[in-house]
Amino acid sequence: MERVGGLWHFNERSADRLWHKSAIGRPSEGGGILMSSVELLFCVNHRNIDAPSQDWLKFELENNSNMISEYAAMEALRVPGNKVVMNNDQWKTDFEFSEGSWAMRWPSNSHPRDGDPVSEILLFNSNDEIDVELLNSWHRDIDRKGIIAEVVVVDEEGSAVTYRISNEDPTGKLGGFLEDSLLSLNISEISSGGYFIHETGNIDSRIYTKYLQGGIADSTLNALSIDVEDNGARVLIDLLGRGLNPKSGFKYGTKWRCYEGEIGMGHAPWLIVHPDKIPNDWNEACLASRLASGVNKKWLMPIIIGSKIEYLSISRPPADARWSSPR
Repeated sequence: MERVGGLWHFNERSADRLWHKSAIGRPSEGGGILMSSVELLFCVNHRNIDAPSQDWLKFELENNSNMISEYAAMEALRVPGNKVVMNNDQWKTDFEFSEGSWAMRWPSNSHPRDGDPVSEILLFNSNDEIDVELLNSWHRDIDRKGIIAEVVVVDEEGSAVTYRISNEDPTGKLGGFLEDSLLSLNISEISSGGYFIHETGNIDSRIYTKYLQGGIADSTLNALSIDVEDNGARVLIDLLGRGLNPKSGFKYGTKWRCYEGEIGMGHAPWLIVHPDKIPNDWNEACLASRLASGVNKKWLMPIIIGSKIEYLSISRPPADARWSSPR
């Protein structure tokens, strides 16, 4: 086996089978297939192919410290039967990858030679920072293609797990919000950081929770009434304008839980983080998403783009599409 322009040329009898059955490598003009180092490592461990040398993996890691994470992702996807085409020089002329994408995925009953992929994939280590604007832009590009936007996150032990990225449009049934109702608030600040509202008669009931003879509202109330440029206030006004009923999300580890209607008429489908408290890395984001899915809710990150607010979801896929490291 030899290196050809950064790829491995494999020309044994099993080469055609690797391509035709599993879409591993790319057919070479001189016969055999050309494989990336990550594909070769997968074949060494799962297709009984001999490694080029005893110390080849050490050499590869010296040149690509992310190779173990790439292998973990490849293994998580390929062991259940998916076909994976990586975004490298091997395939760039054949497929239109979105900027930053690591790979494309085909299901087990499909093949890259026969049709389009079902998803495009980003790869992250669990301690990588989250850039929500770039993530949102990448998702928009994938969405335009009409395929699934997937993220594979690999932790420090080389264990991979998959999430899906989507834009959500949370809407409720309670109509718009009149900001004028906040002009003459009779409130007292309380030790929790929120406010007690003494007179609630003319105030939209969605901004407070009934308590004693009045109501309690969180700290965003003051920003609502005096400074609409506050990011939290902007998101809260947007949620109210969508007809939603936002309440404290404290018990779920987030800022708001949002109902479609009155409390008691159904559960809150969405958990929404404060725009200034979006997780810093994928460790935090995966934890928040898993907590939300555990209580049958979607966790949303508000992204302020000019005068518009979009809501990006990081969610667990359906049970039959949760690609994770084999055990």
